[in-house]
Amino acid sequence: MVLYDQLIRSPRQTLAIEFNRSGTVIVRAPHRLPLPVIHKFIETKTPWILKHKSLQAIYAAPALSPEQIKAYREHAEDILPRRLYELSKQTGMQYRTVRITNARKRWGSCRADLICLSWRLMLVSEPLRDYVMVHELAHVTIKNHSARFWQLVEKHCPSFKSHRTSLRNQILPQ
Repeated sequence: MVLYDQLIRSPRQTLAIEFNRSGTVIVRAPHRLPLPVIHKFIETKTPWILKHKSLQAIYAAPALSPEQIKAYREHAEDILPRRLYELSKQTGMQYRTVRITNARKRWGSCRADLICLSWRLMLVSEPLRDYVMVHELAHVTIKNHSARFWQLVEKHCPSFKSHRTSLRNQILPQ
């Protein structure tokens, strides 16, 4: 049984599986990785792929109009920086700059002391938004996902595991 629709090889170093807006399953792989290794990886991910294919079919996100996107983005520009500032004060984790982005695949990201947050965070509940912001604030101090990083996140967001799972199951409009 073929579980993917497209294989894309590139200079990357890791294997990845993604779903695009139309439900196509894309496997991304390094140029020189042998096909049997790729197929073995896909085989180990079969339950995950099938789960996400069925979720995507059931919960396909409705498209937003340009006006709706503009309204969400403006709301995000107002709400998210203010909340990030509050969480920074509460946790003692400092950052320098925040930017609201149009990211479609990442809720947030952190480079040095710049935190980027997707306006799509406005489409999820406040506790999930707070988790993303705490996660990115923690990255200002700890640049990886080590045990120490997760301990810091848990210190300020004890429900982070359930929030992380909820975010992974979200299907957002593109």
